[in-house]
Amino acid sequence: MMTAYNSINGTPAILHPDVLRVVKGEWEMNGFIVSDAGDLIGLVKDHHYFETYKEAVVASIKSGIDSITDDAEITCAAIREAIAEGLLEEGTWTGL
Repeated sequence: MMTAYNSINGTPAILHPDVLRVVKGEWEMNGFIVSDAGDLIGLVKDHHYFETYKEAVVASIKSGIDSITDDAEITCAAIREAIAEGLLEEGTWTGL
């Protein structure tokens, strides 16, 4: 399933708690939840929800996003930075 660019009551869809709760919890979907292309960057540049890509990637992954379809260089750098700072751990994240 792919999240949308829009916000729901002020929360970007990529971060909305209902995505994980409903899709993987209630529906028991065992597939991937992916971000819309460019949505991680959009959390910083369009929504102005975070100041850094590191914050955006941590929140996205912890919100249940399994695959980030965005600029690979920016995304990978943000993930590496978050891991180095202990904000994310390598391994399986279930969120549930």
